[in-house]
Amino acid sequence: MRGQLEENNRRLWQMIEDERVLRAAIAHDIRSPLAIMRGYQEMLLEFVPEDMLDQEKMMEMLRGGGMLQIERMNHFIDSMRKMTKLEERELNCSVVDIRQLINQIEALAEVVVEKSEKNFTVTTVRESEILTADEEIIMEVADNLLANAFRYANQEVRLKLTVTPQYLKMSIRDDGIGFQENIDRVTQAFYHENPQDDLKHFGMGMYISRIYCERHGGKLLIKNVADGGAEVEAVFKNYVLEEQQQK
Repeated sequence: MRGQLEENNRRLWQMIEDERVLRAAIAHDIRSPLAIMRGYQEMLLEFVPEDMLDQEKMMEMLRGGGMLQIERMNHFIDSMRKMTKLEERELNCSVVDIRQLINQIEALAEVVVEKSEKNFTVTTVRESEILTADEEIIMEVADNLLANAFRYANQEVRLKLTVTPQYLKMSIRDDGIGFQENIDRVTQAFYHENPQDDLKHFGMGMYISRIYCERHGGKLLIKNVADGGAEVEAVFKNYVLEEQQQK
């Protein structure tokens, strides 16, 4: 009971800290596009009546200061909607065809591979032939992690799937520059190392992946590789033993 109480307290304080960080991140990511839009609008109001801006400059300001920032806000709203769904998401586990799962992950990567012209390899280690899991959650995490790996890889992304009676482990490694900041920050909501990421991604991919892994009885492990690049391992609990016990 004492150990459980300590764990509950730890989770409570972590939730409070996560909420604090989240509020600060939301305030920052809303304020940024609004400040840009306001600046451009003030310039237009000042210079257009005096006929001090040519049409090309006005169009540039409308596109960069207006439409682009509106697009950012739309992506932000979509991200917030996805976060709300995270809180409501329940596990829907069933027996997963491992070969089919691999094919689906490869199909996810094919589109990115064609655009990026980077190499992609998959290896599989089967210590168990049965996997009982929420396939939709696994695919969501795979999509997020692969997109992130291809974005930062120089030439190669490697994925390794390991299926054991206890877990499914999905390890994705790239040959990029690795994580440049404190690794603990990478899985926080709205975190992004590249300033351009906030235009579409809002730093949500790693955060969502961490939440999904934890919701699936696992965890998300992040590290820099000694010979260069980054490695992210998503661990999901294999519920096959529990399913057999219920039968």
